[in-house]
Amino acid sequence: IGSFGIFSLQKMRAEAATGEIVTGIVTSFEVTKPTTGGGWAQYPVVAYTTLAGEQVEAQARTSSDARIGTEIRVLYQPDNPGRPHLPDETAYWLVPWSAAGVGIFGVFFGLLLWRRNGRAFGLQS
Repeated sequence: IGSFGIFSLQKMRAEAATGEIVTGIVTSFEVTKPTTGGGWAQYPVVAYTTLAGEQVEAQARTSSDARIGTEIRVLYQPDNPGRPHLPDETAYWLVPWSAAGVGIFGVFFGLLLWRRNGRAFGLQS
């Protein structure tokens, strides 16, 4: 879990460094069942104009509860403007940070137990 979180955070940093941010408008929603977990999620369809002047309308890769007609910041890669992210939405950053936190906690707790129980079993000097 922790390595997934750290990998996702590195990917987010790379996308933010090479991506472009513009303002778009939520035009509709696609309601789909996510590939992981249960329940349903609504992914906004966002219309925006790239910095190169290309008109794009695409489903965001981040779920959102924004309303139709709402202006929203859109992060996209110049070589693939049809796959937008919504950097201000909680779902964009919450999962990677949570996974990284669980991994860090797991390592810390594991080391603590190893140190404590290792002495009892003669595994440490």
